[in-house]
Amino acid sequence: MEDTKRTVDSSIIELSSGEQITRRELLKRLGVGLASGVMFSFSLDPRVMAEELQLEAPDHEKVPLPPATAQKFKTVCQFCSVGCGYNVTVWSKNQTPKAQGGQQTQGAWTAPSMLAETVINGIDSYVTIVPDQECVVNKGDHSERGGANALTVFAPTAQTLTDTSHRVKKAMVRKNGQLVPVSLQAAVNLVADKLAEVYKAYGPSAIAGWIADHEAAENNYVAVKWMFSPKPIGLYDPSLGPVKGTPQRAIHNRAKDNSETPIFQDIFGSDQNFPYAYEDGEQAEVVVLAGVNGYDTGSTWYNRIYTGGAKLVVIDPRKTRPAVNAEERGGIFLQLKPNTDVVLVNSIMHHILSRGLEDSAFINKRVDPSSWNKLKATVMQSKYNPDRTEIVTGVPAAKVRAAAELIAKAKATLFLFEKGIIWSGEMNEAQVGVYADLALLTGNVGKAGGSVGRQGGHQDAVIYGVPNPIADGKQRPNVWDSIAQGKVKFLWIIDSNPALTTQNTNEFITNVKKNVDFVVINEIYPQETLEVTDVVFPAAAWGEWEYVRSNLERRLRLYAKFMDPPSPDVLPDWQIQALVMQAVGNRHHLVNPNEYDWKTSSDVWDELKKTADGRAMGLHYLSHDTLKHLGTNGIQWPVVQQSGKLQGTPRLYTDAFPTPSGKANMIPFDVTWTVDNPRAFVPGPIREDAKHPYILITGRFNALWQCGYTFRYIPLQVAQIPDIEVNIHPSDADKEGLQSGDWVQLSNDNGTVEGLVIISDMMQPGTVFAPFAYPGAPSINALIESRYRSPRNAAYFKNVQVSMKKIPPKHQYQTTFKSRN
Repeated sequence: MEDTKRTVDSSIIELSSGEQITRRELLKRLGVGLASGVMFSFSLDPRVMAEELQLEAPDHEKVPLPPATAQKFKTVCQFCSVGCGYNVTVWSKNQTPKAQGGQQTQGAWTAPSMLAETVINGIDSYVTIVPDQECVVNKGDHSERGGANALTVFAPTAQTLTDTSHRVKKAMVRKNGQLVPVSLQAAVNLVADKLAEVYKAYGPSAIAGWIADHEAAENNYVAVKWMFSPKPIGLYDPSLGPVKGTPQRAIHNRAKDNSETPIFQDIFGSDQNFPYAYEDGEQAEVVVLAGVNGYDTGSTWYNRIYTGGAKLVVIDPRKTRPAVNAEERGGIFLQLKPNTDVVLVNSIMHHILSRGLEDSAFINKRVDPSSWNKLKATVMQSKYNPDRTEIVTGVPAAKVRAAAELIAKAKATLFLFEKGIIWSGEMNEAQVGVYADLALLTGNVGKAGGSVGRQGGHQDAVIYGVPNPIADGKQRPNVWDSIAQGKVKFLWIIDSNPALTTQNTNEFITNVKKNVDFVVINEIYPQETLEVTDVVFPAAAWGEWEYVRSNLERRLRLYAKFMDPPSPDVLPDWQIQALVMQAVGNRHHLVNPNEYDWKTSSDVWDELKKTADGRAMGLHYLSHDTLKHLGTNGIQWPVVQQSGKLQGTPRLYTDAFPTPSGKANMIPFDVTWTVDNPRAFVPGPIREDAKHPYILITGRFNALWQCGYTFRYIPLQVAQIPDIEVNIHPSDADKEGLQSGDWVQLSNDNGTVEGLVIISDMMQPGTVFAPFAYPGAPSINALIESRYRSPRNAAYFKNVQVSMKKIPPKHQYQTTFKSRN
């Protein structure tokens, strides 16, 4: 069913020559160089680089070949959590040999999008970034984003397919309302002085870091060291108690410092949510994809699952490509109403138990018996009979039963979930928990092909090294709320853009302006949060320094440095933090400056790996050099050493769980509804009503990553999603008098957002879809509720009520959009 694909394949574009072609054909031409001289215009939001993007597709015959003397590096994709391996080749242009016919770059054809022109050590150079054929993760495959890694490489001037020249290259300080360049040391001193001023006036808890945890292990460690170590190592003051004495931390797009699956801690004894190996997706007979669209968000692993032949059970409000694949290949698509997973999964478990299909041997051996009895009592209530749950979930009873039997009868079932589940606000624990319970019920934990966990967003740098002094995640402050309440006076944002990616962004920015005295940001490109920033530090990007990350299957790899940053002032985030903390120590004596005197990222790693966290993961066996030797295949933690050889751990919980008893604890989740009000358990401001009759769900597209921090500089990517795209079901479009290509305004009590209509039978009536954190003013996140978040991690970006009305076009296109029907 072609129309269910993410790309607007049926859209027609008129070229400047008058020729009309589909968008897919245009992108094909741009991607593989089948045509040259193609030019077209799309109007973009002013924050995107240009309103008119002119693309000239390069001829693939002209892609240069590297000489035998070229430098070669191993690295990993900078984007999604799958973590594909790549080969990087760097050489000066004047060393380029004349083509001898055919492409021979590193044993694989090099597409134009895999080539960058830049300047290295003052010499005009080429860089190619090509999928590693020998990497066990991707085996030479790549996603749309990964295939364009080279287009993100810094170059001082614009290129044919990209313009990365707009990097932040100097530190900037706000003076008279404007950000102006200053020396790096001047910026460091100013930040250190302001931090110390706030610390002395208000205490440690008035200092907050909004710091991503996916960036690099070395960055993570330095951040938690200065935030959570007791003084004089860090800023934590034990004499004030953990709450008042600890700086506050938000993580990327969740406003609390905690796991995105905290219920795993209660069920399995650890909140580690990646217990599986990728090979499990190939060995499983059934793969359940719940609230996750692997086709768009984890392409290469989805390809492995698909070619492995597993039957798919897809649980999603949208009929995504995996949903279509499921139905095409003997699987099942359960198109549930948003936020009803608890009812649906309890109904699945009800049928499994009714038919005696549970894995009794596994349960008796590996599950706490009292918790097992509580689960049975909950899910065997008559209200969870599939005949009665359709009124809540919208899923027919016959489909629930068929899915239950497919899951339970398989020799191995892999359960994968993602943002549709973990971003469900106050339902986070319940929705994650029921999938964990279902995996235990069917004996699918810790065995080949059988497991449960996240599919993930970014790769994670899950290694911290210093624990948060506030042990209970519920008691840790919500930084969004603390800013709103005026409790945060100094805010340091690192590798995040909360102006686009947090909840209720309009109110967030208003609160920052009103309540926060000083805002610092480390950034690689100018972005929306700079509107409220007092100091900007220029940060090094992927390929410009050496660091370690971990992918979905806990595979550690070293990300190589293959070029220098744009200027000497551009530094890795760990180094910027270290310089500031040295200044805090030397100028204000709040910390010991010698604690932050590392010379290289390898030095940081060597300190991190010796912490209790590091030793528990076996990191003390690994140096940067060891990981470099392991290449793109790396090693899966926990790492152990046997007979002098390092061994990774393919999957967790094979024999026991890290609980006191060694057994898992099933936790039942129950919700209440009535026939008259089947969504009674959904909070009012989230539930649809007469004023706001639609439910907005957000998600990701393959071409767009996060808030577009590199996407918006790559015309090839921008052309696919030139504006916020609002997907609407045909029946709702008829009701609102809309056609594909029209513009609508989505509104609720939090704000309004405008977007381009695409009518699609991917949707179900009553729901609309838009890309999470699309770069613009405002992003769709302006509509997301800032209430009803999980008390343990504050993650909420799905399922909010909106109204919809047609508005005049925001931009004019030389494009005719056709329905996806």
